[in-house]
Amino acid sequence: MLSANKFILEQTKENVPLNKWQKTINLMSKLYQVPTSFIVQYTDQGYQVVIASQQKENPYPAGSTIPTSTNIFCKKVVESHQLLYVQNATELEEWQTNPEVSDDGFNSYLGMPINWPDGKPFGTICIMDLQKTDYDNNHIELLAEFRSVIEDDLEIIDNYDKMQQIAMVDPLTNIHNRRAFMLLAEQRFKLAKRVELLLGVLFIDADDFKQLNDKYGHDIGDKVLVSIATSIKANIRESDILARIGGDEFACVLQINHAEDLPLIAEKISDHYQQANQQLALPANTISIGSVVAEKNKSLDELICIADQAMYQVKAEKKR
Repeated sequence: MLSANKFILEQTKENVPLNKWQKTINLMSKLYQVPTSFIVQYTDQGYQVVIASQQKENPYPAGSTIPTSTNIFCKKVVESHQLLYVQNATELEEWQTNPEVSDDGFNSYLGMPINWPDGKPFGTICIMDLQKTDYDNNHIELLAEFRSVIEDDLEIIDNYDKMQQIAMVDPLTNIHNRRAFMLLAEQRFKLAKRVELLLGVLFIDADDFKQLNDKYGHDIGDKVLVSIATSIKANIRESDILARIGGDEFACVLQINHAEDLPLIAEKISDHYQQANQQLALPANTISIGSVVAEKNKSLDELICIADQAMYQVKAEKKR
């Protein structure tokens, strides 16, 4: 998922249509007959050129970064959140300290703000020329259309990321769902084999959950499930993989130092859950937890099955 606080070029860019943006910026330079066109991104780290028109005269390639303190045209666009058109910068005192003017000889600038889908500033789309210019409303409207192309793409990326998150997250407990668990756990097991990490699997199930639901209603049942998820999260590492894989069933793949760690963690989770229910004024309830230490010759499905069987054994022992 793209972060607005990091430069796009430093993130996973598989969903960002950089080739399309490059063609757009190159076309802008041809239509406006200017030596430079850009998409520039703003973060607290500075202003970075995401896309630069591919011309010999362009001194700022993609990846060029300028500090936020530098007096550049794009800074004014982002800060004012408005269109900026400078016809003849050399005649204006405001731009005498702008290195684009003083060092590189640019004299004209036309730029507009680009926004993220939530309205926060992404950066700018702009053109610069070494000569004085005299753009009319048609030129400005054309730039606005190019900007719309970029903002539409950012919205598509944002919607895709949200759909991916929805597909991977259980909406009630806000932890991973079964699909995400299987994908992430498989990756973790491959990593563990490579670097020789010791992993364990926990399978957690609420005791007598159907009876609790029937007696107190689904609203209380939902709160109990959230309480279980919260209690597990409170007793595992943030990097461990936790998911709700069924109605009242949870699974966790966690890194451990010793095999003896697993029952201790399970006990802490159970204690935390019962205390949490008391504090939340939820019905008294217990959970059963089965565990297994990962073995290299066992698949993820096999380990989950073993942990599941161990969980049912714990349930059976409670009824004796």
